[in-house]
Amino acid sequence: MARRGSGEAMRGINMTPLIDIIFQLMIFFIFTVKAEENMMSENIVLALAPHGKTIEKKDPLEIRVEVDSEGKIRINRSLLSTNVFSSIIAKAVTECKGDLPVVIMADGKVQHKFVRKVMDICSSKGVWKLKLMALKGTD
Repeated sequence: MARRGSGEAMRGINMTPLIDIIFQLMIFFIFTVKAEENMMSENIVLALAPHGKTIEKKDPLEIRVEVDSEGKIRINRSLLSTNVFSSIIAKAVTECKGDLPVVIMADGKVQHKFVRKVMDICSSKGVWKLKLMALKGTD
């Protein structure tokens, strides 16, 4: 056993580092969950799809793309030009070896031409797993 400076025998294990690590992990997971909840911009109002299929499990590779009512493209609340979006998708497809799912979260009032532009960019870069997100409302 280790001895303290006063000559007493130290009893047990020092739990302070373990408690510090546990608190740091708790803080990390709390912030991660909060960040996941706030991934979508407040200015996106999804369309209702009461008869749509509910997705039970999120694919960890998926990219969520927002298209607001003005046709602006965002990923993780960051505004992107079509050129930057195109290069991001191309790089992601290369890294995922072509198996990249993209979820389009379009505002319910957006013109279809803006959603189509996002879909065209994705398909031109080799993305074939496209999903449109909507809210599952009641009848």
